[in-house]
Amino acid sequence: MSLVIEVKNLTKKFGKFLALDDVSFSVKSGEVFGYIGPNGAGKTTTIRAILGLLSPSSGTVSVLGEDVTKNETFRWCIGAVLDSTGLYDKLCAFENLDFYGQIYNIPIDTRRKTIEELLQFVGLSNRAKDLVGTYSKGMKQRLAIARALLHNPQVLIMDEPTSGLDPDAQLLIRELIGDLVSKRNLTVFLSSHNLVEIEKICSKIAVIREGHIIEIGSVEDLKKKFAKPHTEIILSKDVSVELMRQMQSFLPNILVLNIAKDRVIVQCDVDTTDIVKKLMEHDVKIKEIRQGTASLEEVYQSLIHREEKP
Repeated sequence: MSLVIEVKNLTKKFGKFLALDDVSFSVKSGEVFGYIGPNGAGKTTTIRAILGLLSPSSGTVSVLGEDVTKNETFRWCIGAVLDSTGLYDKLCAFENLDFYGQIYNIPIDTRRKTIEELLQFVGLSNRAKDLVGTYSKGMKQRLAIARALLHNPQVLIMDEPTSGLDPDAQLLIRELIGDLVSKRNLTVFLSSHNLVEIEKICSKIAVIREGHIIEIGSVEDLKKKFAKPHTEIILSKDVSVELMRQMQSFLPNILVLNIAKDRVIVQCDVDTTDIVKKLMEHDVKIKEIRQGTASLEEVYQSLIHREEKP
């Protein structure tokens, strides 16, 4: 697959502050590339550099083979869904898209057809004539995606597209992103704090901390490399929470105690002998013992909080 985004040794300084430190990565055609890290790690600065809104202090950024600091034509091939949707509350959905379509010089007949198709795609056809100010946040995000697709871009940059949305709205956005890749062959660069979202839809991720990339790879490869093996003991819901808290204090190999709706899940080191013995002593019913499945959250925490190698 050809490279769509290529970042090489990107460094960005704001005065004495080093926001990005020798950042390098590449995004292939048709890929959903996840970009994760704590607040202030440099994610938004990277996005602004990719969009050509910030000039690098050093290094290069290329989109579709064009250096973003030397040739602005790449912008016609890129769409963006950023923190601010750029939508006008006092215009309806159709009027919003029509306004941006005119900016892109899309002919009126083509523009009308494209708008109708995009509103159908994002599930807003029945609200096309409603003022955007009456929309929920999730609906505005879907309309922002439609706006970003008006000019038929090859690349879509998304910065926290599901932030502040309820679970149903998050699911709808995830499904839209999946459809963009599978049906429209779009390449997506996705920055998000939602690790469930990243794990479900990204084929590759980069983890950034304090301005530099600390790991890049597929979710599965990073799990294999950094997630600790563990065992889950599934208990019935009627187990005493106080007992479990006491066990957690004198059995250090308990990693996580998760009280779910109908069960209590104890994540622990692979050797469960001591925990099972204590549970049996207190007549606690064990429903199941199974090998635990590592999550991206576990990998992320391991990477973000690990000590730097000298």
